[in-house]
Amino acid sequence: MEKTILGEKIVLKQENNKFNLDTLLLLSFIKIPLTAKKVVDIGTGNGSMMIYLSAQTKAKLIGIEIQKDRCFEALENIRLNKLEEQVTCLNEDVNKVTLHNVDVVIANPPFFELTAKTKISKSPSEQIGRFETHLTLEQLIARAATFLKNKGQFYFIHRPERITEILLLLEKHKMNVKRIQYVHPYLDQEAKHVLIMATKNGAFNSIVEKPFILYQEKQKMTQQLSALYGGKNVT
Repeated sequence: MEKTILGEKIVLKQENNKFNLDTLLLLSFIKIPLTAKKVVDIGTGNGSMMIYLSAQTKAKLIGIEIQKDRCFEALENIRLNKLEEQVTCLNEDVNKVTLHNVDVVIANPPFFELTAKTKISKSPSEQIGRFETHLTLEQLIARAATFLKNKGQFYFIHRPERITEILLLLEKHKMNVKRIQYVHPYLDQEAKHVLIMATKNGAFNSIVEKPFILYQEKQKMTQQLSALYGGKNVT
């Protein structure tokens, strides 16, 4: 087990569960309202996003994690950072959790559908993290909509090739996109990720933010990406 330092917070992590770029991108995109009282992290993993966000909000942070060992990691990280009063983790299937009047829902969900041709990892943890074995895109959006209060915010990261499906499902569950940002590996390459903030019963006006470009050239990060790593040009 190794340590990751996030500002003044410390997160312990297992070797096979890295604090990855998807998480950093999503954290850079999230803006918790000052008035927020309750934030829910669907599929919290080791709780790293909640621990990071605890320094930016006084809201109660509730993680939901179906994997028992990952939830245990989250609880250990919460204890290590002395955040038991503000942060917690539920070892539950999100489809069976009942929550209401949530101000903000965040998620770094599995990106890939399961089909007859899907080749999935032998690692159960990696399967759940990457493939929709326990949580489909529609289930994710439906649960977020159920949890959120009116005008509540839903932040998540996903794959651009599923954007049409995402928009249709958000509309189905009475959520409208307010902010969207595409993430490109290089300026001249197509986007590989999309960051989305939708609001429940929100107005029909959206902001498409300038694209997030990761690399200027091979192993040379852009200023945008370097800033995520505290100004260090990590290769």
